[in-house]
Amino acid sequence: MRPHIALAAFAIVLAGCASGSCSDHRLLQPRASPTAGFSVDVQSEYDALFLEGPSVALWLEPCTASETRPLVQATLCGTVIVSPGTRFAFLNAQVQVRDKSQFREPISIRPTGFKIGAVEVGSSKPGVTSWLVNRPYKLPGSRLPFVVFDQPYTGGPAELLLPPIEVNSLATAFPSITITPAVGRRYHRGAW
Repeated sequence: MRPHIALAAFAIVLAGCASGSCSDHRLLQPRASPTAGFSVDVQSEYDALFLEGPSVALWLEPCTASETRPLVQATLCGTVIVSPGTRFAFLNAQVQVRDKSQFREPISIRPTGFKIGAVEVGSSKPGVTSWLVNRPYKLPGSRLPFVVFDQPYTGGPAELLLPPIEVNSLATAFPSITITPAVGRRYHRGAW
């Protein structure tokens, strides 16, 4: 985020909190390290993470519940953005969740609108051109949404290894994701 934009956002949060429109929220704080195949953008104001590769991107954020209460605290949903013409598939649905001591029982992602193992080809749907929207909305292609934790996560810090993927017939993987549950103050501006 540019320094002047960050400063303005911070001033809005302070003004909002002073007027009583802030409250505590349970956050997962997803993070990842950049790799040769993916750049990383941590969007802490949305409790979100965006990973961008040359052909696919991954956006992780809290799950949406309804129109009246859009985001559910301490949940995690994802959207894979498949660029036009790219062939993409999750090879299985298993997420490995590793805490401080060991791997726990794997959990399964739940796709909404696509099938695990089926090859999806990125559509030519254009991205949004407005400078007001963040990067995930600007990318062209297909959106493949899925759920990791649809109920509030109650465990401690953990590393998530998402299912292996295939991009243009080559097996690969998204970078590992860390989550660090915490409570943080959030300014109410719609989603929270």
